[in-house]
Amino acid sequence: MIRLFKNKGFWKTANKLTFPAAVQNLLTSSFTLVDTLFVSSLGTVALSSVGMMSQWPWLMNMLLVGFCSATTVLFLNFGE
Repeated sequence: MIRLFKNKGFWKTANKLTFPAAVQNLLTSSFTLVDTLFVSSLGTVALSSVGMMSQWPWLMNMLLVGFCSATTVLFLNFGE
C-alpha cells in the first residue's frame, strides 16, 4: 500500500479521475453562491426560498455519489 502512494503513475491517474469531480463540485457551490447574491437584495422571503431550494441539488448529488459508490463496491465484490 505504501508503494502505491509513492508511485507517480498512481497520482497522475488519480488526478485525472478526481479533477473533473472537484471542478463540478466547485461549480455547483459557486452557482448557489451567485443565486444567493443576486436574490439577497429582494428581501428575506426570496433569500430564504433560494436557501431552501439550494438544498435539493446537494441532496441529489449526495444520493448519486452514494449510489455510485455502492454500485462500485458491489461490482468489485460480486463481479467477474
